[in-house]
Amino acid sequence: WKSWSDFLGSGFIATQKRVYRPFSEAKEYATKLKLKNQNLWFEHTKNKNFPRDIPSNVNTVYKKEWISWPDFLGKK
Repeated sequence: WKSWSDFLGSGFIATQKRVYRPFSEAKEYATKLKLKNQNLWFEHTKNKNFPRDIPSNVNTVYKKEWISWPDFLGKK
């Protein structure tokens, strides 16, 4: 037995078991999007093509590296 997602073939990985890319790579991804604010970030995370290895709640997952939303989105 692995998990319900494995059994059902959904591919879903429980939040606490996910492995995310490093903060610097997530920030680089976000910066390239040229989003103006965190609300647009959260809208973007609902897109079906949003990478599974980047959390939507970056400020919580990357607590140690986190500075601010403007910093994460590449705003000066």
